[in-house]
Amino acid sequence: MKILKKISYGIDKVCAALVVVMISIMLLATSAQIIWRVGSGVISWMRPLSWSEELTRFLLVWSTFIGATCAYRHGSNIAITAVQGLLPESGQKAAHVLVHVICMVVFVAVFIYGFQFCQRQVRTTDALPVNLPMKVIYSCIPISMVILAFHALVMVLEEITGDKEAV
Repeated sequence: MKILKKISYGIDKVCAALVVVMISIMLLATSAQIIWRVGSGVISWMRPLSWSEELTRFLLVWSTFIGATCAYRHGSNIAITAVQGLLPESGQKAAHVLVHVICMVVFVAVFIYGFQFCQRQVRTTDALPVNLPMKVIYSCIPISMVILAFHALVMVLEEITGDKEAV
């Protein structure tokens, strides 16, 4: 159990760092686009950047999916706790386990369909300087679902064993 928790903690730290990097790149790309767009009216050699919007869009998708893994692991997602609060402590524990198991089933289903969706992609990016296969862009779906399912498994085991201490 301790090893699984350490792996979950490590994955969470890497995902959080990736989200920070992706959002920073989005900020830089959007700022550069604004500067080049405004500058194109003043300086003749400056032209609006053709790739910044597409890069920002793809990074937003990736940071959303990877950020969701961090939110789930920290319990920062939306929860309706009115009914759980009425249950005795053992019932609350069972409800938490049930919720995480249902989430795990959903994550596995989305992984399967997300993986199939990625496999069907044949296009490449249009505006980026490097033409990436769209499979790479959409791979955030199955990747994040594997991470979410792993976090859900660890959280189920934490509930069952009562071992919720931080690593």
